[in-house]
Amino acid sequence: MRLNFLLFSVLMMLNYNSYAKPCTVIGKIQATEDVSGVLVIRDIRQHELNSLNGELCAGDIVTVSESCTQDLVINYYSENLEQQPLEAGQQYEITGLDTPCGNWCKLTKKTKRLYLHLTRKNINPPKRIVATERGDNEDLPVSTLITDAQQPLYLFAENQQVSFFWKGGKAPYQLIVKDQQGQTVIHQNKLHSKHALFTLPNAAPNQTYQLILQDKQKKRLETKIVFRLPPFPLDPDENKLLRLTRLLLDTERNWRLEAWRQLQTFPDNGKVHKFKAHLIVNDF
Repeated sequence: MRLNFLLFSVLMMLNYNSYAKPCTVIGKIQATEDVSGVLVIRDIRQHELNSLNGELCAGDIVTVSESCTQDLVINYYSENLEQQPLEAGQQYEITGLDTPCGNWCKLTKKTKRLYLHLTRKNINPPKRIVATERGDNEDLPVSTLITDAQQPLYLFAENQQVSFFWKGGKAPYQLIVKDQQGQTVIHQNKLHSKHALFTLPNAAPNQTYQLILQDKQKKRLETKIVFRLPPFPLDPDENKLLRLTRLLLDTERNWRLEAWRQLQTFPDNGKVHKFKAHLIVNDF
């Protein structure tokens, strides 16, 4: 009898695992402090929200304990950043948005055409992909990742290393990043390559920083870095290069730095190399 029960349990687990799939993330809970007292039921299993990095999928059941005293808000991955406040002692069923990506959903053909261009067309980038030697005689501010110095650089709300590069100006360079209170959080000086790596202290949605790059002749580049949620739900089965292509088609927000940051984590292959090259020379 015990053997039969164990066999039944194993079969049930195999059956469950065969159907359980990574879900499409449609939102994330923002809290004023570490999330506690929030439970999520997903695929008939109960999880603590912390174990899910705060991310929610369609079909999740969220329960907020009565003892929870902090403000909790669901930020949906959507074009217009829809929000839903959560109250202590309440339970919520997470449903998918009717139109999460707005005009994004109408760009399928355009996205595929650009994707093929970025991953198949050969292009000759500068010899050093993160420290271009082009433009040494140009004045700052001109960055290969910034088309308009007045337009902020957008990054996903994740605490990951930022890889920033530029062209123009004269070495040595000085890079400074200030927070919204004007406090300096990053200061790198005597930079001789046109490339800097740094991690910002707070990557919560809507956090904004001011990046200042100055060369030997005191010429400056200034731009903002803004953290926000992705403008569309994140499908774990989606081709990652295709996802970056969709980001580059955003005419209202400059996601080039986020695209570059993600490319650094991809295994190097022909498609990734071509994508990097097109991004560097602004050919898309």
